Amino acid sequence: MIDRYLLCEIMDNDWLSERVSIHLLITCEFPSAYGATPNHVCKEDEDHICRDISASTAAGKHSLSDHSQAGVFKVDIRNLSLSDAGVYWCGAETSAGDIRYISLFTKVQIKIRCK
Repeated sequence: MIDRYLLCEIMDNDWLSERVSIHLLITCEFPSAYGATPNHVCKEDEDHICRDISASTAAGKHSLSDHSQAGVFKVDIRNLSLSDAGVYWCGAETSAGDIRYISLFTKVQIKIRCK
C-alpha cells in the first residue's frame, strides 16, 4: 500500500516498480498451522543474520498488525529511507517441547533506487 510519493522507485519480489512512499506496507501470508502464534519480521544484515524488527518500535519505525482470520499479518515501515532496502523475512514463533524458535517462511526483497 503506497500513499505518498518520493522521487524513488521500489521493486518487490514480483519485480513490480512503483513510486516509493513515506511508508511501505508488506503483507505476509502464513501457513494455517501457525494459527495464533506470535508473528515476526526480520531484516537480513550484510552477514546474512536476520535481525528481528518485530519488537523494534524506535520512533514508531515498524509496526505489525495481525489479520490471522485472513491468514496474513502486515508490516508497516514508516519514514522509508534508502537504508530500509534489503531482504526481509516473515515468520512465526513455534516450539518443540521447551525450545522456542522462529520459523521463517516468506522472503521479501526490497530494492530502492533514487534518480
